[in-house]
Amino acid sequence: MDWLSFISKLIEDMAWPASFIAAIVFLRSPIFSILPNLKTLKVKDVELSFGEAIRSIQHDISVTTGNANWEVTSTKDLKPNMAKLAEKSPLGVVLQAWDSFESTIKVCAERHAEVNFHSVGEAIEWLESNTVIKGGYINLYYRLKALKTRFSAFENEELPNERALEYSDTALAIAREIREACNA
Repeated sequence: MDWLSFISKLIEDMAWPASFIAAIVFLRSPIFSILPNLKTLKVKDVELSFGEAIRSIQHDISVTTGNANWEVTSTKDLKPNMAKLAEKSPLGVVLQAWDSFESTIKVCAERHAEVNFHSVGEAIEWLESNTVIKGGYINLYYRLKALKTRFSAFENEELPNERALEYSDTALAIAREIREACNA
């Protein structure tokens, strides 16, 4: 293979990657403006579905508790300032709801077990195994935790307010149910 053939082959092999990178660089503003409305993202074998994960958890809650009234606008369990916070920091809403959710679990478990738990995972497992709460909450806890972790990877401008409010409403509703079960 001579030098001319080598350079020709190199340019041929690098044309698509270079074109793709150039398109990303030049179109990054329009691409990032589409991301807040994104519900599903699929690249090869990896697919992320943002709204479906929350709806799936909400469906499982209705099966666990018998309550099936879940809507984005149903913010009865939200703290009053969370809707306003979602406008400025959707991720802040998710993290605040998660903190309230974990605090509820830990306080409830420590009150009933009269011991300090090292992790919230241990606390919810203790609550469920000692039938303080109904079965199924451990699964919901870990699924909400995974979704919170996935949302934490986004910048505020990439996480849609609606998804943050859905997540917050769901986490706080489960926390309310756990609190009610612990007080019963």
